[in-house]
Amino acid sequence: AKGPDSSTGSRKRGEPVIKVPKKFCRKRKRDSASILAGIKGVHTKMDYSKDRFSCPVEAAMFLISGKYKTRILWYLAEKPLHYMELQRMIPNATPKMLSQQLHNLEEYGMISREVLPEKPPRTLYSLTEFGRSILPVLDAMHQWGSG
Repeated sequence: AKGPDSSTGSRKRGEPVIKVPKKFCRKRKRDSASILAGIKGVHTKMDYSKDRFSCPVEAAMFLISGKYKTRILWYLAEKPLHYMELQRMIPNATPKMLSQQLHNLEEYGMISREVLPEKPPRTLYSLTEFGRSILPVLDAMHQWGSG
């Protein structure tokens, strides 16, 4: 039988299936880009086309899904951190994977990157205003996961 759990589907074997309840994707009055851009009046650096997402939940999941992205955002909520501090806080992340996730979050406009002119140069990451707008969602996920 072919389906989402079959090895011939678009998902990799063992990858979780995320189903968004229909109630979260009812009437689409505005496109996902305008909803994301409208969060506290903040615009992201990414170019969101009208048809890229079918609902706002999908748009939000696109921004925060991925290895370690939620953990990075959670740790940066407290204070700006250096790359090496993040690497110590997320020991399972390889340097390449951590760099990729940080680059993606920076590209989406959720974090900012500042290279400090020291010898050797150090990189400081912090949340942008747009990145801070996702904190209530992460807090709700934290409470849900703890309960």
